[in-house]
Amino acid sequence: SQDGIHALWSQVEDPPLVAEGTTAPVLTNDAIYYSYWGGSSWTKPLPIYSALQDSVGRMTLDIGQDGKISLVWKDEAARKLHYTWAVAARAGSALEWAALSDLPVDEMTADMPDLVVDPSGTLFVVYAVPINENRGIYLLSSSDGGKNWSDPQKILDGVQAGLEVVQEPILRAGLDGALHLLVGDGMLNVSGAMNRVLYLQSTDRGATWTEAQSISSRRVKHYRLLTAAPNTVHRIWQEESEQGDVVYHQLSLDGGETWSRVGRVLNGTGNFWLGDVVADSAGQLHLF
Repeated sequence: SQDGIHALWSQVEDPPLVAEGTTAPVLTNDAIYYSYWGGSSWTKPLPIYSALQDSVGRMTLDIGQDGKISLVWKDEAARKLHYTWAVAARAGSALEWAALSDLPVDEMTADMPDLVVDPSGTLFVVYAVPINENRGIYLLSSSDGGKNWSDPQKILDGVQAGLEVVQEPILRAGLDGALHLLVGDGMLNVSGAMNRVLYLQSTDRGATWTEAQSISSRRVKHYRLLTAAPNTVHRIWQEESEQGDVVYHQLSLDGGETWSRVGRVLNGTGNFWLGDVVADSAGQLHLF
């Protein structure tokens, strides 16, 4: 948010002590922690959800203009997508977080969720069905703060688009309300690399989407998407090469209608993992 940084993450809690010689498996618990940076220091990390049996998968959050943090994560044990929220100013207390609710998705196939709150306060969640004949990207939304959700809508058909494995959707909303999406085309039995990355957008709140376009030319390891000033969209991706991984960047100043030439950000710097990209108040990008 503009007044600081809200951080949420999951970590394994200390396992219970087990007598020496015991062969029974030890069940570990995950916990979701919260901390806040106000400009000079981080608050003490505090658990907001505990005793989650080895189950916290991909987490995604966003802050709306009403000052609420919305959080969605994949429950790997129950195979569900959970939603909760808290007022940002009071998010450091577990008592301030709403009771968990489950998104109306197919529990056996929904994976890798991403969440965004658009300028009107509407919540949008995308998720992937990675394999089989129903593979693709699905979208659902809520206009009442997560109390009610639309039925999932398939916005990218993985079979028709020729995707081998549908991977890691990244959804962002522009200041004009347009939705921007990056999707990876993964490879069966190969982790950590994708055939290509696809971009598509919607200017009518997710009702219709442009045809997916490939933005990469080689195998991709990671990618990021950022909306900044009005009509400004950045897409960044990391490709493999014989000389070392290369990070590329493209910029659109008209909401994704046209794009700049592809530019190199990092060139042949060995193997690494692209973290994230953020913009400061002056519009400068920071990559880590």
